[in-house]
Amino acid sequence: MFGLDYLMAGHLLLADYKVQCAMKAAPEITVSASGLDTVIDNTKTVQQLNAFKPMIGTKSPYGQNSQTHIEGLMHGGIGVGGDYMFSNETYPALNKVCMYVAKVNVKISIDPKIFIAKEYAPGTCHYNAVLEHEQKHVAVDKKLVNKYTGIIVKAVNNTLKQVGYSHGPYDAAQLPALQKQISAIIESVIKQFADNMNKERMVLQQDVDTLKEYGRVDALCPDKPRIRL
Repeated sequence: MFGLDYLMAGHLLLADYKVQCAMKAAPEITVSASGLDTVIDNTKTVQQLNAFKPMIGTKSPYGQNSQTHIEGLMHGGIGVGGDYMFSNETYPALNKVCMYVAKVNVKISIDPKIFIAKEYAPGTCHYNAVLEHEQKHVAVDKKLVNKYTGIIVKAVNNTLKQVGYSHGPYDAAQLPALQKQISAIIESVIKQFADNMNKERMVLQQDVDTLKEYGRVDALCPDKPRIRL
């Protein structure tokens, strides 16, 4: 699954060339997060927010045939990627090279943005009620990121243990292909768990948008302006 046959073939050359490829230190696996600060936008009207409907991931609890208007929404997603750094030891006389996985940085971005309809001024009852609801969506994303950060790092580390932190000796010309292969293996692991995270995200975000929750928010401010389009 991870190209082990190709990777292990390089180790058969050790006896012939008397080159020992051994790491001096364990690889550094880190996580960096960006976009954790929530942006609030109060510049769009209900009518303008209605244009976001096709991009909203959760389904309306009122059903497809019900006419609804968007008073607020949380727009954003969770992106996951990675950067990789390799170190090498070269043996010019033999035209051989050892390659080591030195660093893996898992990059996670959230970039949450809350929209609240312009008709509800900041500080008013319904503005605060809508903001509180949308912050629940943001909290779901942040909790998932905290959960999956450890899961992804552990999965990457376990995979590298399986395929090896060090590789070679190989012919020097094989180095770019080997780095590309190891990068692809790490990327496949990160993508697998990122997909799992986003599937779980859709379920948890849908749990926030329920009839009970919508009714609770609406009942908080009985005197709120009723928007007619």
